[in-house]
Amino acid sequence: MGVGAGVLSERARIFVGLDLGQSQDPSALSIVERAEVFPGEMDWVSYERRRPLRFRVYLERLLLGTPYPRAVERVRQVVGRSAREGKCTLVVDATGLGAPVVDMLRIANLGVKLRLCF
Repeated sequence: MGVGAGVLSERARIFVGLDLGQSQDPSALSIVERAEVFPGEMDWVSYERRRPLRFRVYLERLLLGTPYPRAVERVRQVVGRSAREGKCTLVVDATGLGAPVVDMLRIANLGVKLRLCF
């Protein structure tokens, strides 16, 4: 095996958080990609074990007063391909007005694992 060589494989998961706003505060989306990168057991340059995690974060605030159906459609756009590949978990604030929006998300059949926060 050459210097720094190893088997590289990657397994990624996407976590999308939806915090629903009302008339005073906007709704917000947070997206975290967690990828497990396995370049091999040992980095033969530094003689250290490779760190297997990588994170990417994206935050988006929806405009104040955005209708909830439009927020659901934005979630559909964000989860898109990751949902079709079975790599996405959606976490939703289900308190207050969240319950009816959770119903809308279920009806939308986004293809994500849905987790609720109370």
